[in-house]
Amino acid sequence: MKISQDAKLNSTRTVSDDRASTGLARYAGLIPVFLAGAVMIAWGWRRWADLLVDYGNQLYVPWRIAEGDVLYRDLFYVFGPLSSYLHAGLFSLLGPGAHYLSLFNIFLTAVLTALIYSLVLRLSNPWTATLASLVFLLVHALGQHKFLGNYNFIQPYSYDLTHGILLSFLSLHQVLKYLERPTSNRVLTIGLLLGLVFLTKIEVMLAAGLAVPTGLVLAVWAHRLPGKAIARHVFIFLMAASTPLIVFLIFFSLHMSPAEAWHSLILPWKLALAPEVHDFFYFKKMKGLAFLGHNLYQIFLYTGILAVILAGLLACNRFLNKKNKNTWRPALILSALLAAAVLAGFQQIPWRYFLKPLPLLMLLVGVFLIFEIQKNFTPNRRFVRDAGLFVLTVFALALLLKVFFRVVIMHYGFALSVPAVLVTVIALTHILPGAIQKHWGPQYTYRFTASVLLIIYIGAMCFDSYLFFNKKQLAIGRGPDLMYDYHPMSRIEGGKPFVKGMLTKFALEYIEKEIPPDATMTVMPDAVIFNYLSRHRDPAKGFLLNPVTWVLFEKDDHLLRLLRNEPPDYIVMVDRSYFEFDLPLFGRDYGVFINRWIQENYGLIKQIGAEPFTVSGFGIQIYRQRKNS
Repeated sequence: MKISQDAKLNSTRTVSDDRASTGLARYAGLIPVFLAGAVMIAWGWRRWADLLVDYGNQLYVPWRIAEGDVLYRDLFYVFGPLSSYLHAGLFSLLGPGAHYLSLFNIFLTAVLTALIYSLVLRLSNPWTATLASLVFLLVHALGQHKFLGNYNFIQPYSYDLTHGILLSFLSLHQVLKYLERPTSNRVLTIGLLLGLVFLTKIEVMLAAGLAVPTGLVLAVWAHRLPGKAIARHVFIFLMAASTPLIVFLIFFSLHMSPAEAWHSLILPWKLALAPEVHDFFYFKKMKGLAFLGHNLYQIFLYTGILAVILAGLLACNRFLNKKNKNTWRPALILSALLAAAVLAGFQQIPWRYFLKPLPLLMLLVGVFLIFEIQKNFTPNRRFVRDAGLFVLTVFALALLLKVFFRVVIMHYGFALSVPAVLVTVIALTHILPGAIQKHWGPQYTYRFTASVLLIIYIGAMCFDSYLFFNKKQLAIGRGPDLMYDYHPMSRIEGGKPFVKGMLTKFALEYIEKEIPPDATMTVMPDAVIFNYLSRHRDPAKGFLLNPVTWVLFEKDDHLLRLLRNEPPDYIVMVDRSYFEFDLPLFGRDYGVFINRWIQENYGLIKQIGAEPFTVSGFGIQIYRQRKNS
């Protein structure tokens, strides 16, 4: 009888909480979020991408699909097909243009921000939802926190990653509804969304593929569905989840053999699971397995710093409670003092490394939620919130696996840490204040000071992004393909100006003037941005020749076959080193026979800057096929 009364009390409390924040007022927090986002968009306008690294592939592939090529058959690509065909549809409608992709993905990012706000709102309160949305939009989606661009949601190194996260949050929304009331329609929607996620990027596929079924199992268990209903929902889910894959399998089978179509769709899985990939030092470094002892020390160090800060805030809150002075006035004074102290040491604070504790925090939150769910395993609103937050925590932990011991905002963490950051914000500004209110009384001081510190962190990271964006003043491309890169004097390397953007601009101008529009062109090793901006098709399928693809695709043999089958009219050599992969230089450490074939069959017609692949500085060489080749 007591259990049922507690359940009724919890249900009544959550219902009254919900009624207190119903209507449009619940979403008022999105107004400052989108206003701040508009400022960040203005700062980063056409400045999000890295000119030479990765992003060119995100433009070249959809452009060629819009021109009639078929992914995997005519174009080299190692991720799922969904984003490429989505953007190809956009290019077919509007014409090719990097700006069109940016505008479209600004819209998708706004949708994701609203989804995150709504999800966090259902799991906490409007203020926490506002803070969580601000962190996502300003720090992760629109920011830049290292010299290399691409780590944002507008012009990322892979749209498959950002689109996969958007689809995952859509599926998590539906899981919350399923937790409330499991129906066939909801499980159908969840299955379709998860099937679409499986066509994006493997780390998101794995994370969503673990989190979503976790939510479904919790719902079935809590609602005690009969066996027939469970069987029906499992059947609907599996059929729905396989539908997007089947549609693409049929589509590709119209352009290649069914076996080749199937091989193309599972290629991302085969490459990601290939043991050769995990042998590279680069990936060990990204996961934190290289220098593991140091990374563990960093995790516990930053977790300890967070614990000390929280302990101080909690002690102040409890002290004021004992004095019956825990009101907004002392909270405001303490927040002002903290803000002044932080601003005084602003330059010395390692803002970019504050995500280090996330794996440990997710484990702690996950264990806490397991106990909370066990206390209240009845399908009321409190259960839905606890179970929904647990599903989000599972998604967060799984998505961190690629960077588990080295979570930083400057690299893959811009996207992979998003769910974990949301869970952390919920824990710090909703769960902890609730515990304080329950055991110690008013929590004004803690909530106010914790929120102020979080807002200062957001401001610091926005300033970090502004410093990078402000250095990008060199216009490259024109019309819808106009982008800005670093001015030569914005960065000095070895006493020399940063000339990559300037020399790239010169090379593009030369290509436009001297190379016929209908000529074919291959760029070595992996700068297909030249093909896209100059609108020259690559007969080598836009193959990205870096040490990873070189090892996975038969070393020199695969690309040599492509080059010999349809030799390009021109070959462009663009300097890039891969010291992070232990095979730094093309033509010396890898691709030796490819380089020899090029030298035998092509003649140098233009060099801009230093000789590529000699570590003497950045440079570009343009070769033309010899007539007797």
